[in-house]
Amino acid sequence: MIKKHWKLLIITSIIILLPMLAGVFLWDRLPEQMATHWGGNGEADGWSGRGFAVFVLPLILLAVHWLCVWGTSLDSGNRDQNRKVTGLVLWICPVLSLFTNGIMYAAALNLDVNFVTVTLLLMGVMFVVIGNY
Repeated sequence: MIKKHWKLLIITSIIILLPMLAGVFLWDRLPEQMATHWGGNGEADGWSGRGFAVFVLPLILLAVHWLCVWGTSLDSGNRDQNRKVTGLVLWICPVLSLFTNGIMYAAALNLDVNFVTVTLLLMGVMFVVIGNY
């Protein structure tokens, strides 16, 4: 899978890291402590330093992305996997990276966003897409 889809893997890896670039541009506007986790009621209940939120969290998602792709490629049953399923594996982490970092930046910039509704909508769409394959 990695050899067959290496261009798409590079593109999705870059997309995962795009929020780091946004964080660099927003650096002066972001607070020293940023909300990085929210409870089911939409209240922030986990905080991290600005550097960790901007740089380390996307790198963790990148590592998870590569681990998922590597694990999928090891399974001999996936060698002739449907292209749509392979694409799904390659695009889940980039979408999550853009979404989660977007939520963090929106909260840090005090933008009026209903985090619970947006999260539930994304989860619903993801379940529908995953369920179709």
